[in-house]
Amino acid sequence: MKVPRRRARVAAFSAIFSALSETGGAVEALNRRRQNPESGKEAAALADALTEKVAAVFDSQREEIDKLLTEALNRPPEHISIAERALISAATAELLADPQTPPRIIINEAVEIAKQYGAEGGYKLVNAALDTISRAVRE
Repeated sequence: MKVPRRRARVAAFSAIFSALSETGGAVEALNRRRQNPESGKEAAALADALTEKVAAVFDSQREEIDKLLTEALNRPPEHISIAERALISAATAELLADPQTPPRIIINEAVEIAKQYGAEGGYKLVNAALDTISRAVRE
C-alpha cells in the first residue's frame, strides 16, 4: 500500500524526534513504534520506504547532518527546540537520501509539518535552515 509522502515524512520526523530525545537511533525508534499495538493508523507510514530511508540516513550520517545544521544555524543544534531540530534533521536526511526529489518540495513539506508540530513561528527557522542546507547539499 502506497503511503502519502506527508504521512511518511511525519513518521520519519517522529522517529528522529525519539532518537534525539532518547537513547538509540531513528531506525530503532521506528521498530519500537511498529511493535506498539497503538500504532494502528500509522502502521503503514512506519513501514514506508521513505520513512525507513530517512531514518537510516539520519542514523548513518548523523554527524554530517549535525554539522550541516550547525553551519546553517550558526549555533549548535542543541540550542534549538527538539521539534525543529528533528524536522530539520529529517528533511536534511531526505535531501541526502533522495536527490531526485526537488529540494523545494522537501522544504515546503517540512515547513508545513513545523506549523503543525513545532513551536509558534518555528517554521521560519526550519525554512531558513533548510534553504541553506539544501544549497550546501546540492553543491
